[in-house]
Amino acid sequence: MGRIWRLKCRDLGLQTASDCCRHLKLLSTQNKRESMTSIANPNQAEYWNGDAGSAWVKHQERLDAVLAPFTEASLLAMGEIKGLRLLDVGCGCGESTEMLAERQADVTGLDISAPMIARATERSAKSGAVQFVCGDAATFQDNAGFNRLY
Repeated sequence: MGRIWRLKCRDLGLQTASDCCRHLKLLSTQNKRESMTSIANPNQAEYWNGDAGSAWVKHQERLDAVLAPFTEASLLAMGEIKGLRLLDVGCGCGESTEMLAERQADVTGLDISAPMIARATERSAKSGAVQFVCGDAATFQDNAGFNRLY
């Protein structure tokens, strides 16, 4: 597991989402050779940490509204999740992660996009019910494990 993509903003003592995003971008630039070995698809990392991730953050509320029927249907399909440990793969700006947490699951949101993880962290700062990790789902590891993937 590459240390760059497993960083947790709060663990670093970064106070704002923008600080986290700047820090992750700086690390990925400084350690490009190392980060490429911990990412299964560097093109995806580059894409989602560039204009695409920034655009998604900018239009996050509109995109969440458009995707709401699909998000709700997929959450219903999960059945009872109270007390389960879940990994929300490709969590984006955290809408589905928050909805899973509202159903009383212990949720970790994972996304390769630093701008989107920064936005998710910013949105959830008040509740503190979830954790977000900037990382590649293909190489992500967690020693505690998860009951389900979303």
